[in-house]
Amino acid sequence: MTLRPAQPADMASILALWSRPAHSRFLPAPEPGEAEDALAEGLLWVWERQGAVAGFARLNQWSARDGNWGISHFATASPGQGDGKRFLAAILTEVFGPLQAHRLSLDSVPDNTAALKLWAGAGFVHEGTFRQCMRQPDGGWSDSHLFALLAHEYQP
Repeated sequence: MTLRPAQPADMASILALWSRPAHSRFLPAPEPGEAEDALAEGLLWVWERQGAVAGFARLNQWSARDGNWGISHFATASPGQGDGKRFLAAILTEVFGPLQAHRLSLDSVPDNTAALKLWAGAGFVHEGTFRQCMRQPDGGWSDSHLFALLAHEYQP
């Protein structure tokens, strides 16, 4: 499996994964042009298995000067198969290596137990909670927990 920057040919697979009904509670559907903008900015990454997109992540560079990065979207094609752990490890290697991040942050809804376990296992620290900040598909609201990992905490 390989981590690499997304290419235009990956967009159909990324959008299909991004828009999966099973992901809708945890991964908001893309806004018009959002995926294309991330691709053009070099912030969309794919996890490739045997030539196919097995996952994607959308990174954000919050502050180049300060080395602050974020993961705003993260999904795998086969949840529960261990791909998320390997995919996240590859992203961390990229972000804290070539991209020279000082800090990587992300957020997750409290009932996404698989993601919470993944973030904790990678060493992310819970820093707080955004209350009722995410509209859910059923119209209700969900909190979101903020996590971060600092470069000196990163354990490859």
